[in-house]
Amino acid sequence: MKAAEDLLNILGLAKDSTKAQVQELGQLVYHVCKERKQYLEIKKGASPSRKELLNELATDSHRLGNLSKLVKQAAEEYESVEDAGPEDGVRVMLYCQRCYRITRVLRTVFSGWEGRWHMKSLHGKELEEGDLKASVTAVLAEARH
Repeated sequence: MKAAEDLLNILGLAKDSTKAQVQELGQLVYHVCKERKQYLEIKKGASPSRKELLNELATDSHRLGNLSKLVKQAAEEYESVEDAGPEDGVRVMLYCQRCYRITRVLRTVFSGWEGRWHMKSLHGKELEEGDLKASVTAVLAEARH
């Protein structure tokens, strides 16, 4: 599995690491696989007329060339999550406006840390007001502008 090999390399672990060591990375490997698949789906879902928008609004952040920097950022961000305020404890399902603009497919993201991380890792920007919408109606209305 490519994601597991990439992560072992980035973390300085040997490819012949024990099964237990690799299993400890299971959630991280799953996340990297999921994010790579999500980006490919977004890329595939972007019509030819939206390819430029894809390049402008999304980043293939979990590809090998970006993964080392991303793992470091995630480790730093994770430390700050432990000190997060109570508002981060409430998870609300939201819709990503940028993902919709690229693919015309509604992509759900949770509020709080996950929403901020989605914007930072996939879209290469800090989360701003209006990036994530609470309703399908709001996403569609924004897309018409």
